[in-house]
Formats: sequence, C-alpha cells, structure tokens
Amino acid sequence: MRLLAPCCLALGYLDLVRGGLTAGPLLLVAGYLVLVPLALLEG
Repeated sequence: MRLLAPCCLALGYLDLVRGGLTAGPLLLVAGYLVLVPLALLEG
C-alpha cells in the first residue's frame, strides 16, 4: 500500500499535466482520500 499511494498520485498529476480531465482527478481523489490514509494506518 505504501508504494501504491505515491504511484497513484504521480499518475494523477502526470495525467493532469497531459490535459486529462477524467482519469487524473479520479486518481488524485483515490490517492488522497483512500490510499494515503490506508498507507498511514498500515504503519
């Protein structure tokens, strides 16, 4: 989980820079609201 969160965030930002309007925001929301808290809880 600790590796998945930064990868998801990086892909989201890369997609936004590329001009994506759907996948980028979805990846960022999933990363910040789901994966980062899970990685923090996992310890």
